[in-house]
Amino acid sequence: MLTKIYVVSVKIKTARYYLTDLEYTLSKNVQDSVVFMKESTAELFAADCEHFFENHGVHASCYTDKEEFTIILNGAELSQSLLDRFN
Repeated sequence: MLTKIYVVSVKIKTARYYLTDLEYTLSKNVQDSVVFMKESTAELFAADCEHFFENHGVHASCYTDKEEFTIILNGAELSQSLLDRFN
């Protein structure tokens, strides 16, 4: 059963954000995050994210965080067939 997922966190100055899409949109809410099943994939996007912001003159630290799947879903119920797709 899937319990851990990965998200990309972005720190700009002292504020923490989360990557919400693959066009580098940010949100302060982890529930808006793009969800990655593999840490290695999240790390690739974190590196790309950091390059994107640096190329636009923004000093940002982008890194991978492991999160509980239930935090992202905020208690939503999923069918077993949907969960099986993630395993």
